[in-house]
Amino acid sequence: MIVLSLVSEFRSAIPMLGTRKLLFLLLPEMEKHDIKMGRDLLYDLLRFQGLLIRRRFFPGRL
Repeated sequence: MIVLSLVSEFRSAIPMLGTRKLLFLLLPEMEKHDIKMGRDLLYDLLRFQGLLIRRRFFPGRL
């Protein structure tokens, strides 16, 4: 799938790239291929493929 290959390209350059920023970067490429996908559909696709970024836990400093 074109979207998943584009996601892997962007994530290789910027590893902790979130879904909303990823969508912002993907929009020009998706328009070239006439793909219409919103934030929620992209989120569901990434969740189904196991590509969501898990939040890191940073404990407070003492």
